[in-house]
Amino acid sequence: MLVFTGASLAAGLAGHVGVLIAARVVRGVGSGLMVPQVRSVIHAEFDERERPKAMTWYAAAFPLGGLAGPLPGGALTEADLFGAGWRAIFLVNVPIGGLALEALTSRDGVRLLAWSGWSTRARTATRTTSRGPGAWPGRSSSSRR
Repeated sequence: MLVFTGASLAAGLAGHVGVLIAARVVRGVGSGLMVPQVRSVIHAEFDERERPKAMTWYAAAFPLGGLAGPLPGGALTEADLFGAGWRAIFLVNVPIGGLALEALTSRDGVRLLAWSGWSTRARTATRTTSRGPGAWPGRSSSSRR
C-alpha cells in the first residue's frame, strides 16, 4: 500500500511524461503486491464459515471497481479540484492510502505489518477478550496458530 500510495503521489506531481509512465508502472507493482496481502489477511482473520463470504466481497470488488472507476475519475478531472486537472485522479489516492495505512498499523493495540504476502503481528499491548487472550476479531480460538 505504501508503494502504491507513494507512486500515486509521484504520478500526480509528475512534470514529464516519462516520470508519469514510470510512476504508473510502480503503481501497478504496488497494486499487484497488495493482492496477496489482502488474501492472506482474509485467510488469517476469518474462520472457515466466514471466509467464503469475505472472499465473495473481495472478488466482487475487482469488477465493480473496473466498472465504477471511470465515472469518478472523469468527475475528478472535470471538477479540476484545486487546479489539479487530470492529476486529481492520482492525488486522490494519497489521503485514502494514508488513512488505510494508519488503519493497518494501529488496530486494537496490535500492529499489523504485511509484507510480500506474509503477515506478522507484534503485540503492543496485552489484550484479553471474551474469546481469550490475544483473540482477533473474526477468528475462532481453534484457527489461531
